[in-house]
This record gives sequence, C-alpha cells and structure tokens, in this order.
Amino acid sequence: IPLLSFPFKNIAMARFSWCLSMIHGAGVDAQRTVSMALRSSLNPIFTRHIKPVEQRIIDGESFHAALDKTEEFSREFISVLEAGELSGTISETLDHQAKTFRRIAKTQFTMLTKVMGGLVFLIVGTLFVFMIWNLFQMYLSPINDALGGV
Repeated sequence: IPLLSFPFKNIAMARFSWCLSMIHGAGVDAQRTVSMALRSSLNPIFTRHIKPVEQRIIDGESFHAALDKTEEFSREFISVLEAGELSGTISETLDHQAKTFRRIAKTQFTMLTKVMGGLVFLIVGTLFVFMIWNLFQMYLSPINDALGGV
C-alpha cells in the first residue's frame, strides 16, 4: 500500500543511517559495517542486498557506489553519503541523515494517524446514519401499512 510504505521506509532508512554512522565511527571494517547496517534496518527490501553490497565493498567500491547499484536508496541519500565519504565525515553526515529520516517518518505517521482517524470517524458516522434510517423505516412501515388500508 503506497501511503503506508513511506513512513516505514523512512524508519528503515533512519535505522540504517544511524547504524552505519555508529558502526563506521567505531572503526569496524567496511564490509562488516555495511552488512550490519543493512541488517539493522529490519527491512527485507534492504536486507536482500547484503551479499551483493558486501561483494562490491570487497571489490573496492565506496559505500555510495555499492548502495547506489541496489536501486533501493534515493538519489538524495546516495548524494549525501557520497559527500560524507568525500569530506571524511561519514559518521556525522549519516547521524544527521538518521535524525532527518526520523523526523520525516514521525510527520508521516502523524499525518497517517489523522487521515485514518478521519476515515474511521466517517465510516462510523455513515454506519450510524444508516442504522437510524433503518430504525426510522421500521417505525414508518407499520404506519404506512395501516394508512394504506384506509
């Protein structure tokens, strides 16, 4: 469901960015860093790419190049990651990205909650009107039958 997927993908991106930031900052080797970060996203769309991305890292590709080839990450994220790699500030850049993704997901979940609340209100209201109409018809039916016989 398209509207539901956006906040969940942003949560996964926040987890991935934060973990990649922390693990890279701890000095773990690149292959294990990307593998652990992808696993930490808990998103099957990302975790299915662990082996190919690990292999690209082993082959000497940068993080942004290896992740870009999966075609699962936004162009903006790849650009930010590339800038972080080129400037030597991957951990700081990804920590900032994680906070941004969390803020976006929170906004999306808030909006989704409001829309779903309105939808529930509309459904309950429609059901309520339908029940009142049926009760009114049940009340009028005997009266109409009695008047029709006169």
